[in-house]
Amino acid sequence: MPNRSDSFRYIYSNAFGMNFSYSEVLIKFGIVEDPSKPNDSIQDEVGIVFTHASAKLLAYMLTKTIANYERDTKTEVPLDAARRAEVDALIDAGRTVAKGKG
Repeated sequence: MPNRSDSFRYIYSNAFGMNFSYSEVLIKFGIVEDPSKPNDSIQDEVGIVFTHASAKLLAYMLTKTIANYERDTKTEVPLDAARRAEVDALIDAGRTVAKGKG
């Protein structure tokens, strides 16, 4: 049984945001409170700070998990091309990826 702090909890999240610097990556997870205003009604629940090495490993693990899911279910998880282009432009400009909704 793993050790857990008294404050450990699982949360539900349908939104996230990311900040980054040369030394770390910060990912905030939250909930869209008003679906009619998804970009203006995110309540942040928790933020996690990663080293770039840890963030890269997390990205790899998530990519493999989704690939296995798509293979096993013969279903492709859609990723909107316009949303992907928006994220690429923000990161390439060195700016924060402010909001992601899933």
